[in-house]
Amino acid sequence: TKAHRSSIEQRSSAQLPPDFRLISIEGSVQELINVRNVFESVRFETPISILGPVEGKNVRLIVKYPVELGNSVIMKTYEMNRVRSLQGLKPLRMAVDPFDFI
Repeated sequence: TKAHRSSIEQRSSAQLPPDFRLISIEGSVQELINVRNVFESVRFETPISILGPVEGKNVRLIVKYPVELGNSVIMKTYEMNRVRSLQGLKPLRMAVDPFDFI
């Protein structure tokens, strides 16, 4: 329907699903600054958008990226948590396409 197409166009222009994916990462401000620095140092095929850390109920970082990047951004988050685990640090809480943003 016309209303459905309009809704999808609005979501796309706002960089929201279904054309974009979101990853929410929770941790301390310093942990999330470190995560942000890692993401900013990686050269993905298509630019990604990083918001935060944002303080609220929980401190979180939001990573937005186009679906064309597939799982490469998700795999980077898992890699970061594996490194943290090897360092004896608690893994960061991550959610892909969290319902509260979709």
